[in-house]
Amino acid sequence: MKYFHAAILSLWIASLLPANASAKASKASITSVQSERAEFAQNFASAIERQDMEAISKLFDMDALATSMSKDMFDDKDEQAAFKRGFLSNGEMNLLRRMFGTMNNVTRAKFLRVLPDNRPLVRLDYNGGGHEYLLLHLREMNGKTPAVDMFTMTSGREVSKTMNMVGQLMI
Repeated sequence: MKYFHAAILSLWIASLLPANASAKASKASITSVQSERAEFAQNFASAIERQDMEAISKLFDMDALATSMSKDMFDDKDEQAAFKRGFLSNGEMNLLRRMFGTMNNVTRAKFLRVLPDNRPLVRLDYNGGGHEYLLLHLREMNGKTPAVDMFTMTSGREVSKTMNMVGQLMI
């Protein structure tokens, strides 16, 4: 089974690579952006490994996640705003605990690399065996670059999409 997961991961990562050289920016800008993204991902992985929810809350923008989810679920601006208010009323720390609920089973979190599209890849190793890969979606906002979503390998989609699917069942 682990070979199947490795094969799927290899195909998935290969699909993220740019098709031609023109898709790449100048080497200097790639180095600078990738360096910033690598530092962010190292801090993110370290916070997960330490199970430090306070540090994770500074790195993950729940407001941006709520905005993205509301736009995916509703066309009407009032419904989007109501959903976002309700989502965030649960409290950022409670939401983060739910998103990272399996964190207490993580024995190691490691930043692997920044992919060519500048998204950092992090691997979580679980104490009972197995692992998860997180592809972080970062966005420059107000001089900061927080995570606004993440693709999880086990679900095969972004956290926002997974949460929206659950939400659609309740509407």
